[in-house]
Amino acid sequence: MTPLPGKLTLEFSRAADRPRLMHMFNPAVKGVSDPNGFVAQRESSVIDHALARGGVVFLSDENGEAQTVTATYHLHDKNQKPSQRHRYTEVGTTLARLPGFNSARLAITAMTLKEWWTAAPRERFIAEIDVANSGSLHTFFNGLKWKHVKDKTRAQALQTLCDEGLAPSERGMPVEWFTTTPAVLKNQARILLDFMDQGGLINKKSGTLIPVDFSALDHVGLTRKRLEAMAAGTLKRRDLLAIQP
Repeated sequence: MTPLPGKLTLEFSRAADRPRLMHMFNPAVKGVSDPNGFVAQRESSVIDHALARGGVVFLSDENGEAQTVTATYHLHDKNQKPSQRHRYTEVGTTLARLPGFNSARLAITAMTLKEWWTAAPRERFIAEIDVANSGSLHTFFNGLKWKHVKDKTRAQALQTLCDEGLAPSERGMPVEWFTTTPAVLKNQARILLDFMDQGGLINKKSGTLIPVDFSALDHVGLTRKRLEAMAAGTLKRRDLLAIQP
C-alpha cells in the first residue's frame, strides 16, 4: 500500500502545471483512481485554457505530486460574441488517489467556489456524470447536494455543448447532469468551512487526519469571513467585497 501523505496543499493551477495534471492520466495512476474509465479525456486546448486561468485545483503532497485534482471548463454558445462571458462552467475531470478521505468533495467544492468568485458563468455551474459512476453520482447528489437537470431538452443541449470539449472517442456517452442553485452555492461554502474546521481530510473509517494548507483560498479572496457570510446566505459580490479579511 502506498504511504499516505503527511500533509496536503490546496493549489490553483498555472499554465506550467500541465505535467502535474497529465500525471493523473498516466495509466498506472488513473488505473487506480478511475479503474472503470469514467473520467473522460479532454481536448488539449481545453485543458491548456483551464490550467492557464487557474481553473484546476490540486491537492498536492509534500513533493508537489497531485493526490486529487478537479478541473473546470468554460462553455460558450456557438453564436456567442467573443466579448461575452461564458454561459456555463462545467465542473469535471475529478481524479482522487485517497480513498475514504472525501478528497474529491473538497476539491470540487473549493474549485466551484473559486470559479464563482473569480470567473462566474452567466447562468450556472454544471456537471456531467457517467450513469454507471455510482461514486460520483453519490458525491454530487448526496454529498454536495447539487440538483439533477431533469429537463431532457436542456440536458441534450448541455450534452451537445460539452461534447465539443471532449476527445472524439469520449463523446455521446450516457450521462446524468447536475447543476447549482443559490442554495447549493451556500451549501458549498458550509462544506468548505467544515473541511477547514477539521483541519483537512479525515478518513471516515480509520479517523486518520491528513492536514491541508488552505491558504490558497485567502490568496484568491475567499477568506474565512467571506465564506462564513456565503454560508449564511450572502451571495452578492459587492456585499462580500465589503467584508474585510
